[in-house]
Amino acid sequence: MSKDGAGLEILLDGPHSAAWNMAVDETLLNARGAWFRVYRWWPRTLSLGYFQRAQDFARERAQIPWVRRPTGGGAILHDNEWTLSLALENTSLGRDIEASYGPLHDALRSTLEDLKVPLGLPKPSKNPSNHARPNTPWCFDDPIPMDLLSKEGHKVFGSAQRRRGNRVLHHGSLILSPPRENPGAGFRRSFPSQALPALLACKIAKHLGRTPYFHHGLPREYCAQAEDLARHKYSRPSWNQKR
Repeated sequence: MSKDGAGLEILLDGPHSAAWNMAVDETLLNARGAWFRVYRWWPRTLSLGYFQRAQDFARERAQIPWVRRPTGGGAILHDNEWTLSLALENTSLGRDIEASYGPLHDALRSTLEDLKVPLGLPKPSKNPSNHARPNTPWCFDDPIPMDLLSKEGHKVFGSAQRRRGNRVLHHGSLILSPPRENPGAGFRRSFPSQALPALLACKIAKHLGRTPYFHHGLPREYCAQAEDLARHKYSRPSWNQKR
């Protein structure tokens, strides 16, 4: 682990349950230093933005596992997808919310270009968003200018933040193929994505001016906190059904 504060701790994670994924991300928000995590979900899961109403997704919640994210934005169906989380001091991203999305979005765009994945031009939203309270139920139905679009014009990457004290958690979702619940999301043509996590990690470290340090799993010092959050927060109706 970096000792000089100039590193980016990188966790290329595997598929985990909804409660564990959110618990780890909140743990990294509370942790020291800067962290970048790439992971998947198992089984396929619905996540709601912090401000969304659970009752608006009664049909989906009856069919698949679901969880409320600590970050804002719209609902996401996590299936054939990579989820990204960046947790660090908010001074590293700046106070301006829109500008603070730049490092992760720019790094992902550069990564996809290196992988020869064509992207479309940004599309302005008809209803400007405040990045936290969505204009539509599904995150990928409402592209804003900073989102990444496929060559065909479908939103393939979107993100949202949560700021706490002097730290920020930035969630991002890259949809590799459309889930049936949200068919307008994601790429229409598959591409080899196995190299994406490590390449993206190096790109985001470069964009932030930090040295990448790779971890094989969540460091032991953070496991107890993550386990407690998974059990007593993200698995409980008191959190998931709070709205």
